[in-house]
Amino acid sequence: MNVSMYFVARETCADNSAHTAIIAVPTFPGVTSMRSLSLLDSVVSEGDEVAHMMWDSTCNLILTILKAPANSSSANGGLAPLSFARHEVSEYDGEIRPLPAVSFPPDMPSWQPSPHWLAGLSTGSDFAEDKFRKGDRVGPPNELNCPACVEHTLEVWSDGVGSASDAPPDARIVGRKSLAPGGVVFNVSAHGLNLASSLAFLPPNNSEYSAGGRGMLFGLGVCCESAPSCPPGCAGHAGALSLVAYSVGDADGPVLLFPIAHSAADDPIALSLGVAIDRKITYPAPSPARLTVLVAGRLHTYLIEQEGEAGHFVKLTPGAEVAAQPIAGEPWNTVWGYVRA
Repeated sequence: MNVSMYFVARETCADNSAHTAIIAVPTFPGVTSMRSLSLLDSVVSEGDEVAHMMWDSTCNLILTILKAPANSSSANGGLAPLSFARHEVSEYDGEIRPLPAVSFPPDMPSWQPSPHWLAGLSTGSDFAEDKFRKGDRVGPPNELNCPACVEHTLEVWSDGVGSASDAPPDARIVGRKSLAPGGVVFNVSAHGLNLASSLAFLPPNNSEYSAGGRGMLFGLGVCCESAPSCPPGCAGHAGALSLVAYSVGDADGPVLLFPIAHSAADDPIALSLGVAIDRKITYPAPSPARLTVLVAGRLHTYLIEQEGEAGHFVKLTPGAEVAAQPIAGEPWNTVWGYVRA
């Protein structure tokens, strides 16, 4: 299968000039070379940060770039607006096509990028490839640059910008139409769950999408002290990592599943990796999805139990727990996931 991985890389040359590019690395047998798909120097300036890159389910990469502010504060003494440039990069020839930019003015609640982004892009037809090949279209068409795609991000909001407000920031899970910046589909609070890692997206399968299911997000939170503002499941587990789930579009927001035994909020590998999700596709019905987390040197696996045609989440059932080989190198240089031949 012709499969490639894509990276945003920054190269510093001997003359101290720097260049940013998307690097394509083919992963199929017999090919070991990598190539520069697209040089980003025309869209990424000094001080900019490539905050997010995702596949749009067709043949394009969508880049979100946090632009360096021209000044540290706005004219009225508040924070300067946060500006995000968005570009579509063709996988065919590296052509860069600008998308509408996003800007949050200082008179709105402030937006601060969290340490970890959500790498979720839902289309509703993630598991419809076999049926597409058979001519049976299921779910929204994902041609025309994925018009129905929704991008899931973890954002930190705070009211009272530029004022004396001491209100604590609120972590929120926000879904936006990918090609309609600002088109918010859902915006829910994760207050009290202390989300600490990027969330992994479990898309709906064909039948779940047809029944109205929109998939789920899973990640790691940190249990706070048991108090009115903390989930009941955290009682007696302050500082422990906990699994968190969110059914996409649920107005009630994410829920705490349960704390993970022998875990700690300062586990750098666990926080860097987050959770990995695998869903084996079989017909006529999919096998249960599984979730894996690496905590305190041990791999913990759970079955994701769902019920109903829409695939409503029921619970996680613990499965295998095995010792893991140590990960060499700095944890922030590692990523993981399931790969299916």
